Amino acid sequence: MDNANTERVTAVHKLYRKTFRQILGTIAADRDLLALQAFDAVNGLEKHLARYEGPLDEYSFLLWALSILEPASKFIVILSKYQKLIRSRIRLELRSNVEDAAYDEEDCFQEISLLVFQHLDSLSKRGAARLPTRLTGLIRRHCGFIHKKRQNRYRIVSEHPEEIGSRGVAVLSEMELASQRFEESGEDGDGSYTRFEDVG
Repeated sequence: MDNANTERVTAVHKLYRKTFRQILGTIAADRDLLALQAFDAVNGLEKHLARYEGPLDEYSFLLWALSILEPASKFIVILSKYQKLIRSRIRLELRSNVEDAAYDEEDCFQEISLLVFQHLDSLSKRGAARLPTRLTGLIRRHCGFIHKKRQNRYRIVSEHPEEIGSRGVAVLSEMELASQRFEESGEDGDGSYTRFEDVG
């Protein structure tokens, strides 16, 4: 790193330390955000200082910092406030389809979290639908996408087993294969079988 870059890195870190309390006060003004969450968010900004390419003055740095932290704080609030709802809805959606039950709920939660962050503006926008309703719709659509994708994979495996691995088609995991066998056989897991016409 040359002298100019070293001097800039030092100057940016100095700006960060100098404006830390002001940034924290602005972020902490959100009553839905816990004080510790606000502190962690502002503290975590230090890892991203290399991304700052603006002028080396306090006002410009503050605008940049808040442009990152304000969406992040909204995201933190939504996840902390609605995490139980999101997880319970994911569980309900995945378990409603036998072939989706093997899908890892934690993986799905991480995927939903990313979607929440990507759609912060639309989720936060005032409208007829409440936020829990919007979150439920987002989860339902994503789980529907998971279901459709897994159905397509099952179809490829069932109809074209000779093509698996030859054209970059992903091979099903052991859990997916077990789920597929379960669905096709009607086995109840204890060695017994249930005919669909007998149900109900």
